[in-house]
Formats: sequence, C-alpha cells, structure tokens
Amino acid sequence: MSEEFERQQELKLEKAIRDYNEMSSSYYSSQNRTTLDGEWEYDELLGVLTDETDKKVKEFNEKNQFRAVKDKELTYTEFIVNKICDEHDLIELYNDEYDKHRNDTEKVFNIHHFENRVHSIIDRIFKDNTYT
Repeated sequence: MSEEFERQQELKLEKAIRDYNEMSSSYYSSQNRTTLDGEWEYDELLGVLTDETDKKVKEFNEKNQFRAVKDKELTYTEFIVNKICDEHDLIELYNDEYDKHRNDTEKVFNIHHFENRVHSIIDRIFKDNTYT
C-alpha cells in the first residue's frame, strides 16, 4: 500500500511540475512585435527587406559588373540585410512611413512606402560603397 501511495504522490508531483511549466511558458513566451496598423510582424518585414534587397543587389551587380567597390561583402544580400537591421529597427521604419502617409488622399498599401524607404537606404549603401 505504501508503494501505491508513493507512486500516486510522484504522479501528482509530475503533474504539478508540468502545469507549472506550461503556466510559466505562457507568461514568458516571445511576443512578436507588430506595426501600428497591425498588418505586419517583424519577421514578415524582414522577409520583405530580404526580397527587395535581393532585387536591388542583382540590379546593381548587372549594372556595375566591372566597377570597383570599397567593401565586396556589401554586394551580397545577407550582408546588406544585416547592415540595415543593425542600423534601423524595421518596425520603426514601417511605422514612420505609416505616419508620414496616413492622411494621403491617394490610398496606397503602406508596404509600398516601406519598400520605397528600403530602396533609398540600399541605394545609399551602394553609393557609399562605390568609388566615384
């Protein structure tokens, strides 16, 4: 009988530990940040940034195939994406563009304004990276 009682106590203890872990993980689970309009999360904006950077890198490499650059790494998509993420908060970039164009009469999806801002940042990186 004492073995049965000990087994029940172990099961109760395991259940209590499992319940505690589930409860604490719900409190500390990572929350994805979203934009002001609630349309985009950080990971989605990172995907948009990567796609747009990839397009611009291919375009730059085709046009400037034989041109000297200061930093060869800044002709690769992942290095430019990392540089932009280090210098800027993507959510804040989107929110700034959202605020600027909130009252525009011409309605355009806000992601287009974000893409235009990303293009200008990438163009500046390329300009700073090439010899004149």
